[in-house]
Amino acid sequence: MNSKIALGIILTFSVSFQDCNFTLFPSPPSLAPETSGIELVTGVDANTDLSISPNGKQIVFMKNEAIWICDTSGKNVSQLSPTNIELYNAKWSPDGKQLGAIQSNPKNAFVTLDLNSKTLSNKNINSIFVSTLNDGLRFYWDWSPNNELVAILCSNQDGGETLNVYATDGGGALAASYPVIASIYPSQVFQWSPDGSRIVLVSDLNGQKGIYIATVVHATADLIVPDSTASFVSWFPNGASISYMKSYNLHLFNLASKQDSVIASYIGSPYQVSPNGRYISYVFTAGISNPDDGYDYTAIQGYNLQSGEFGTIASSDFAGIAFSWAPSSNEVFYLFSGNLYKAIVSL
Repeated sequence: MNSKIALGIILTFSVSFQDCNFTLFPSPPSLAPETSGIELVTGVDANTDLSISPNGKQIVFMKNEAIWICDTSGKNVSQLSPTNIELYNAKWSPDGKQLGAIQSNPKNAFVTLDLNSKTLSNKNINSIFVSTLNDGLRFYWDWSPNNELVAILCSNQDGGETLNVYATDGGGALAASYPVIASIYPSQVFQWSPDGSRIVLVSDLNGQKGIYIATVVHATADLIVPDSTASFVSWFPNGASISYMKSYNLHLFNLASKQDSVIASYIGSPYQVSPNGRYISYVFTAGISNPDDGYDYTAIQGYNLQSGEFGTIASSDFAGIAFSWAPSSNEVFYLFSGNLYKAIVSL
């Protein structure tokens, strides 16, 4: 595989010009020279959804609607769940003792898999969960940092979407619910705060669209960015600030001082903030995107917030890249064309 090295998530905007569809994007600054290393971890025959354990030693990924696991070295590859129940989007619990996933057969349900006993448990959380089909079915949910709650995007009877927060104790209790703005990238409509007490989300409450901070215990939400064009929210690891996108500019909003500033431009959306808060990463796609020609260029790219430099972690001629940061922020693991790779980040 011909690869260069950098950081990322997915950016593709298609506009039709006569018979061709072109992917348009603003030109970013020149990328730094290749400085990182990349290595094949293992061939897994999968290309969506991977999650790295909190201790950085194991990876779970989805293959044929089943959960698989391996060491970050690529050894000890094994299947954890059967294929006949159709699981999607497995994620490690923050304490590293279990996995959560969405079961779609026979109906949508949130389940957990205990890593010691290898048993599945239905948590009595059932709804019409929001999903998309992009190289595999994806549902949009995440654990609270204390393992006790999950936030899941759900569809309403009126066609809208809500962010529902459920207890994971097995009773299926609904702890809170907030309306959200539907997005083609629902993975970044919300994010838990590092301490798990709050959620940042893109919402429309009382007729005002913008970015809100919801306090889960009290089921309340406060408008912090009253801007109908703001989206793609994230929480910085220090818990003191949230970030969001407006056009191609990445904003940082300090929750204490209320200061709102642009910290980077030419950033693709959605994006990821590295666990150490030093990097912003995204998947950058450029070129003609009609079915015959494919993609001219796709890369996991990144931006160093300290040095102000852009760089490339991995590049290819295919858009289907799923990736995740290692907890150390020194490595990015990604799935491409059925193989699991590791990129050493030195941007």
